[in-house]
Amino acid sequence: MSNNPLQAYFRQPAISFELPSHGDFWADGALDAGLQQEIDIYPMTAADEITLRTPDMLMNGTAITKLIESCVPNIKDAGKCPITDLEPLLIAIRIASVSDGLDLSVKCPKCKEEHDYDIDLRSALDSIKPGNWKQPLKVGGLEVYFRPLSFEELNVYNNTVFKSQRLAKQIEMLDDDEQKEALSNGIIKEMNTNKVQMLVQSVKGIVMKDELIDNRDFIAEYLMKCDKKTYDQIKERFEELKGTTKAADTLLKCSACEYEFKIPFTLDYSSFFVNGS
Repeated sequence: MSNNPLQAYFRQPAISFELPSHGDFWADGALDAGLQQEIDIYPMTAADEITLRTPDMLMNGTAITKLIESCVPNIKDAGKCPITDLEPLLIAIRIASVSDGLDLSVKCPKCKEEHDYDIDLRSALDSIKPGNWKQPLKVGGLEVYFRPLSFEELNVYNNTVFKSQRLAKQIEMLDDDEQKEALSNGIIKEMNTNKVQMLVQSVKGIVMKDELIDNRDFIAEYLMKCDKKTYDQIKERFEELKGTTKAADTLLKCSACEYEFKIPFTLDYSSFFVNGS
């Protein structure tokens, strides 16, 4: 209601944030055309937190897209968010909504003592430095150009992996060894196919003698039929680029034995945005 007398008390932007992608790789209409260098991040609402506690909405990605669109009004279609911006956005929303610290209980890998640590989320945010996705990989006379997957694409792949892993656990309980082997081989084949499909989606195009090849079917066939060395080079470059979209590992020091160790920074959507977590 535009004439609500309480409007001045509605939530206000908590922090400003610069997208690592600078607006690149977003689909047309997914990002506000008037976007400047920095965007405003609003705190979560009570409705946002309820959405994040709904398992089905977490699984299909709806909870995350709704959260981003609620807290970042400049984003009109969060499903099209490239992975270069996904983790930074979620960390920024956590900072705006809860605090810039994240409490974790971690067991020391050396002395096995468990201690509580306060992770600095602003440092984690600053550690994300996306690689140059526009720089092609030159291999075998070709130039391979990459693109970051969108959240929608990544979520589909992650759900497929989750279902395959769950099915694999069920297969392990079978008594028939022949049936178990046949089903396990089927799952392995499916997972390998999904990995290739993710790589196909990540290849924006291939330039051959000044001609751009961006047909998905042609790219898929090329990746399936090129030699293993070439395939591995393309896969390694994509994995390298994908790795730059994540926060750096966190260095911790055990207060009992003073052993220093690193833990990967991971986002558990079901608990990351909860107060006190």
